[in-house]
Amino acid sequence: MTYETRLIDSFEDGFEQGRAEGLEQGREEIAKNMLKDGGWSIEKIAIITGVDSETLERIREEVAQ
Repeated sequence: MTYETRLIDSFEDGFEQGRAEGLEQGREEIAKNMLKDGGWSIEKIAIITGVDSETLERIREEVAQ
């Protein structure tokens, strides 16, 4: 494997990781807004956003403060 190939692979891996992290942050931000809005159960938010209930509980605590 050449240096250029390794460099391209590293760039692609970093790009994909950044994309995944950005998507997760976006889902968590939507969940946070839903929790602020009220009227949404943790279960329903988890289904809609794909954010796990443990993370939603943490976000709910942050919103409550």
